[in-house]
Amino acid sequence: MFVQDNVKYMGFGDRLADQIARNMEQGLPEFTLKADSTYNQKKIEAELHFRKSDKSDMYFFNRYDAELKDDAHNKTRAQTFYLDNGKGITLKEAYNLLEGRSVYKKLENREGEAYNAWLKLDFNAKDKHNNYEVKKYNDNFGFDLDKTLRQFPIKDLESENLTNILKHSLTKGNVQSVTVTVNGKAEKMFIEANPVEKTVNIYDGQMKPLAKEQKQGLMMKDTVKAPVQKQNRKSSLKV
Repeated sequence: MFVQDNVKYMGFGDRLADQIARNMEQGLPEFTLKADSTYNQKKIEAELHFRKSDKSDMYFFNRYDAELKDDAHNKTRAQTFYLDNGKGITLKEAYNLLEGRSVYKKLENREGEAYNAWLKLDFNAKDKHNNYEVKKYNDNFGFDLDKTLRQFPIKDLESENLTNILKHSLTKGNVQSVTVTVNGKAEKMFIEANPVEKTVNIYDGQMKPLAKEQKQGLMMKDTVKAPVQKQNRKSSLKV
């Protein structure tokens, strides 16, 4: 059914399908259900809101309230995410946004025109609904993910398929593992998109951020050109 498929598409899987069906059979004007997931040992809880159409028996999944709990740092962040015609921020994307990362989405302006933009929550400002304000950085802002990645000796960029997988993951707000060539040796590192500063954040194999000097030392004099080809350049920096 439409609602169950919508819930699944938004990252909640099939686990709520039976509960949704039972509530719909009762003909309730609206109802809520709860779900949770764990990413990187951090739990995100969600309360999903459903509403019956005023003109038919069709139900719609309108929004969900997400709360991310970080017990290790005794920290909790919450945000309501709204759906527009069944589309919006998925549960994993909500987790990444509440972690402070950015997500790349297709949006519409008031005139109904589509555009793409990176979204980031501003944890220092809230709106009248007590939600964090959402900062938007569209393509005109000047952050080019592909060009930025090619500033670094990332071996994944030698494969078109791995390049596409990497960029797709980063646009979802994920921290992605990559293989970086350092002094002729392959090392595992982690990266995340940072469109606000028009760069990518780089972490070592233990998820410690590289110092500014280390990151600059990794940058190549010439960027990797597409179509991607194998690179033999070596970095002079020891990480």
